[in-house]
Amino acid sequence: NGDGTKSLSMHAENVHDCAWCADPTYVVQDTLLDGIEIRSAYRRRSASTWEDSTLAHAVRAINWLNRRVGTYPYPQITVAEMLRTGGMEYPMLAMDGRASEGLALHEIGHMYFYGILANNERTEAWLGGGFTTFQTRWCEEQHYGPCGATSRWTWTPGITRPSRLGGGD
Repeated sequence: NGDGTKSLSMHAENVHDCAWCADPTYVVQDTLLDGIEIRSAYRRRSASTWEDSTLAHAVRAINWLNRRVGTYPYPQITVAEMLRTGGMEYPMLAMDGRASEGLALHEIGHMYFYGILANNERTEAWLGGGFTTFQTRWCEEQHYGPCGATSRWTWTPGITRPSRLGGGD
């Protein structure tokens, strides 16, 4: 605009929720995978952990989910750094509090289990949360072996012994 501001117009089909985020310090990296634009948006101060890694995490997540669950139905996905730890998902947007492969996989998994299913997360949390937790663990087991990425575990081994997703030792 002539006054130095910028106007944006957004349109999305087959979504039941929406969110957006902005930060003047965001650095955006992007790539294409099977016609899907995949983006990582992170603050400059987080470049040492986010640069290249989160985009790669998102690409691996979409690629794996497309093969195991079904084709991603949206034209793009953005994984954006947020202010707090943890994560939150909306169709086409995952907001992550840290540069973590497991977190990116989990939040992108919600695009399928919640986003596509369009279930009510308040009354049917087991659908989105349950399926997404299962697919996250399944993918990690396939990539890192029978017990997943044990090098990233902190408190878990102290209270439960590692086991395969399908049970057994």
